Amino acid sequence: AILTIIKKPTWNATITWNNQRYTGSLTLVSVGNSNRTGGIFYMTPNALPDDGKLDFIYAPKLSRLHMFKILPLTLTGKHIYEQSIQEHRSKSIEINCTPSSYIQTDGEISECPTNHIKYSILHNAVNIIVPQTTS
Repeated sequence: AILTIIKKPTWNATITWNNQRYTGSLTLVSVGNSNRTGGIFYMTPNALPDDGKLDFIYAPKLSRLHMFKILPLTLTGKHIYEQSIQEHRSKSIEINCTPSSYIQTDGEISECPTNHIKYSILHNAVNIIVPQTTS
């Protein structure tokens, strides 16, 4: 995270969700189906894995100083109270950006950069079998 802040990537982007749209500079975006990312960061602290929606946050162009201020807040989820952070919930989210960017999935970086990604919820796509407990 610190190296990313030092490099200070910024994209021109369009984010589309729930018939809403943001177009402009983008320094940070995180999409989650649960409250934690990478094991320790509460990037989408209000996300629920069973509500049928994705939570996401984004921030327009931020200074390095502001990004360093926000970083420790992501450990507790308090960054969402920063005026620069926008938080939303949707069944699908589409992001277009220039220049292309590598995508991180739970801390793992994609092999190829992309300039378009779409996230969506697939209702009842996975069946989970849980053994009965005897008490």
